[in-house]
Amino acid sequence: MRITTSSLAILLIFASAASAQPMTAEQLSSAVMTANGCEQWGKIKTIRWTFAGKNKHVWNVKAGTDTITIGDKTATIHVDKMPTDPEEKKLFARWTNDSYWLIAPLKCKDAGVMVSAKPDETYEGKTYHVLHLAFQGVGMTPGDQYNWLIDPTTNLLAWWDYMPTPEKKTRMSWEGYKDFNGLKIATEHKFVGSDRVLKMEDVSVEFE
Repeated sequence: MRITTSSLAILLIFASAASAQPMTAEQLSSAVMTANGCEQWGKIKTIRWTFAGKNKHVWNVKAGTDTITIGDKTATIHVDKMPTDPEEKKLFARWTNDSYWLIAPLKCKDAGVMVSAKPDETYEGKTYHVLHLAFQGVGMTPGDQYNWLIDPTTNLLAWWDYMPTPEKKTRMSWEGYKDFNGLKIATEHKFVGSDRVLKMEDVSVEFE
């Protein structure tokens, strides 16, 4: 078949238009999870980290337990379901919060997570894809919502808006990514409008 200059130009226009189509929520969720190394998750045995300089975690992913040290107290809890003991419930809440800050990009397809794609947003001179998250019957604070600003070049989460209510929004960065054999974890979160920085320190990942 003979391709003329004019037909080639039309093909290029259609190709450009197709590539410019916005990603669906499903596509964007998959891209984020892939960029953060979701294919490595099944190979992980243990993740260690210190949350905000105070809560030390040893999360045995395979065993479904987390050993938490807060101050001079250390305890191990099961994290595959909500405990019934009041003290263990408090530790479970800490693990739920602290681990979400650690691996939230790998949890956007969890049961009960509702995602939707929003129009791209330009922030500080850069344009990002936006993924909105809401929750139904899952987590410790199911009324929370988030807008994730996704870097279109890397598909990594760059910023998120935390919205405990529709009227209240706090923007925080996701940066300082470290690569653990393909698993990418952000270790620094700066709060816009303040000097506060939340850090994930002493992060290590043990594979099988």
